[in-house]
Amino acid sequence: MTTSAPGTSDSISTPAEGRWTADRIRLWSFVCAALFAPAAGVAWFVDGFLSLMGEGGSRCLTYGEQCPASVPDILWRAPLAVAAIAFLAVLFLPERLRHADTLRRAAFAVQGLAEAGALLMITLPG
Repeated sequence: MTTSAPGTSDSISTPAEGRWTADRIRLWSFVCAALFAPAAGVAWFVDGFLSLMGEGGSRCLTYGEQCPASVPDILWRAPLAVAAIAFLAVLFLPERLRHADTLRRAAFAVQGLAEAGALLMITLPG
C-alpha cells in the first residue's frame, strides 16, 4: 500500500468530469456573446433578403409603396441590454459570494435566453 505525500499531484482534487466550473461558464458566456454579433448580422441580412423576395418588397424598394412596418427598436434592444448585463455578471461576479456559482449559472441562462429573444425580435416580420 502506497500513500502519497500531501501536496503531491495525487492528493489534488479535480472537479468531476462534466461539471461546469466558473471558468468554463465564463468561457461559454464569452463565446455566446462573441457569436451574437455575427448571428444578428446574418439574421438581419436574411430577414431583409426574404422581405425583398416578394412583390411587396420589390414595390417598396422601387416605388416606396407597400413597405412593411418594422419591429420597434425597443423590442430587440431591451433583450440585448439584458444579455449584456447578464454577460457582465457572469464575468465579474466575485467568487467570495455565498451563492456565486448558482448566480453565475442563472446569469448565463438569462444571457442565452435574452440573446435568443433579441435574435427572434430581429427576424420577426414587421
